[in-house]
Amino acid sequence: LEVTSPSTKTRDRTVKKDQYAAMGVREFWLLELAGRQRAAQLQGFRLERGHYLRLAPLGEDGPPTIRSAVLGLDLWLDGEQLRVRDSRTGTAALAGRAEEALTLGAATQRQTDLHRRRKTDTRRHQAEANRQTESTTRRATETHLLEAEAVQRNEAEALRDAEARVAELEARIQILEGSHPWNQADR
Repeated sequence: LEVTSPSTKTRDRTVKKDQYAAMGVREFWLLELAGRQRAAQLQGFRLERGHYLRLAPLGEDGPPTIRSAVLGLDLWLDGEQLRVRDSRTGTAALAGRAEEALTLGAATQRQTDLHRRRKTDTRRHQAEANRQTESTTRRATETHLLEAEAVQRNEAEALRDAEARVAELEARIQILEGSHPWNQADR
């Protein structure tokens, strides 16, 4: 009996099924737990000439019941719980701890699937946070570069203004000292 999960479903239905057939396992059972949009499902297969043939449900009222000739049991799903009874007597074949273990196994699988989904969600949220941090850092760097360029332009303009002012002051000094070419022409 393979209990499938979304991550093992394909492998359970193909690779493991083929491996069991190669080993001569006379019956193969798949229990697919309920998901978000699907109900739990039980399938039984009987080995004939090296290949599994799907077992048909018994023609009785109630939930679809499948008979295991190898085990001498009838199996069916009651919601998400696997129920088993003796095919000859009709009495419950599993009681107490065994039935509780099947229910706990299903609950454990649901918890494992939930944990995987949460890890995936956490990774997705972390990746988004990283993208946002990178974007914010990139915008801050671009803003800083634009501000630095503006400061450089202002400093260059101030330097040109200062150089022009110095040239103007030097010309006035030359005039006052009489060394300016205008003064030379008067002499």
